[in-house]
Amino acid sequence: MKIRNLLFYIFVVILFFSARIPQLGEDIVNADAARWHARSINFLNSLKSGDYKGTYQHNQPGVTLMWVESLRLLIFKTELNTQKLNDSSFYIENNIYSKLTLVLVLGLLFIISIYLLSNLFNSEIALIYGLIFSTEPFVIGID
Repeated sequence: MKIRNLLFYIFVVILFFSARIPQLGEDIVNADAARWHARSINFLNSLKSGDYKGTYQHNQPGVTLMWVESLRLLIFKTELNTQKLNDSSFYIENNIYSKLTLVLVLGLLFIISIYLLSNLFNSEIALIYGLIFSTEPFVIGID
């Protein structure tokens, strides 16, 4: 791999994270966000107790989100108590770390996709994809 291409890859990855990380917690939180945190806690508690039927939280997709959030809760040993979500200072901090975890997972998948595209096509295609994906406002908002 050429040094120039490597520098472009590093630039694109930095661009990806710099568009997503600095204002975590500054966005609008809708009523559904609190439900997702509670569902993730209930999901993990059900997994830990072996109550696999209890992992069903709602009739809409979100299993991947609950797995990622459960992993974060386990790694950082966050207290698994849905009552704490009613404390505004805990909720804001929990929401920021939850979103940061999602951004890091998405960043890892982004790096993998750039790598695969560069092998499948070429470096230029992968870098164009990386630039568009990193700076596209709708994708940033969803991430």
